[in-house]
This record gives sequence, C-alpha cells and structure tokens, in this order.
Amino acid sequence: MAHVSQTYNKKWRCAVQVAGTRATKTFDSKDAAELWGVTKENEIRRISNIPERTDKIAAAQSLLSTGIPGRVLKALTEVPYSGLDIIEASIPVQNLAGIYFLVKSNEVIYVGQTIDIFGRISKHRRIGKDFDSFSFINCDDAKMRDELESTYILALAPWMNLSMGRRPVRLPVWMR
Repeated sequence: MAHVSQTYNKKWRCAVQVAGTRATKTFDSKDAAELWGVTKENEIRRISNIPERTDKIAAAQSLLSTGIPGRVLKALTEVPYSGLDIIEASIPVQNLAGIYFLVKSNEVIYVGQTIDIFGRISKHRRIGKDFDSFSFINCDDAKMRDELESTYILALAPWMNLSMGRRPVRLPVWMR
C-alpha cells in the first residue's frame, strides 16, 4: 500500500510496502507521487507473485493525464468496486409486494405484508420500531400474502404480532 506525505522542503514523498518489500521516492507533485506509488506497488506485486491491480494503475494513469486533483485520483484508485461492478449489482426501483420480517438480535419480532416492502420498512423505522435487519418474500398475489402472513405468524410467534392481540401457538426454537 502506498503512503504519500509532504516533506519539509515542499516535495512529496511516496512510500510503498508490499509483502515485506519497501520502496520510497520523492516528487515535485502529489499526483506524480501517487501515480508512482500505484505503479511501484504493482511492480512489487509482480516480483512477489501477488496478483496485480491493473485496473487501478490504468485508472490512475488516465486520470493523471486529465488533470483531476490528487485527492480525487487517490480516492478513485483505492475504491474496491468499479462503476461497472456497481451497475451490475444494482436493483431496479420498483414496488415489491410480499411478506416481510423484522428482525432484532437474530429473532423475528414482527411479520407483516404490504404492496410496497421498502416503503413499509422505512415507515416502521420512522415510527420508532426497534429492529436491526429485515427479510422479505416477494409475493404479488393478495390472497397468497394473507395466507403466508398468517402461516408465518403462527409458526414464528413474533412478540410484536402477539402484542396486537393474536395468540398463535409458539413452536419450539428447534422447529423455527
């Protein structure tokens, strides 16, 4: 990993350490120091048979030639995912209908149904329900949602549903 710092005489020093190998060099500009750091890191990786970060060096070289500030260059060369990775993992914005489960400390505390899961989860947060994660089952059919919700409330017996007056049979922990 490369570390760039300014010296007492207004120069920029880059220090690289990978797999126990160290290298340092001084430059007139921070951008040049950061580019050398990425290049040197890959060189040491090649010598040490550690996979190179070719995507990072190509990005650094092209950004340096465009005049992008060094802090932006550094941020872009250190991000773990490319723009393409982010786009491929994106989820379409749509209303998802189904059954949802609010979870607190590895226990299902509430089971509900809605035609807008993300909106409903957001509303639960706004009104102050205390949960640390959620899960959902996508289901567009209203009749099926009713059946699934009842089935899961009976099977899991979440305490927030019980406090609403429902009295399901609580299954032993090993059956949940």
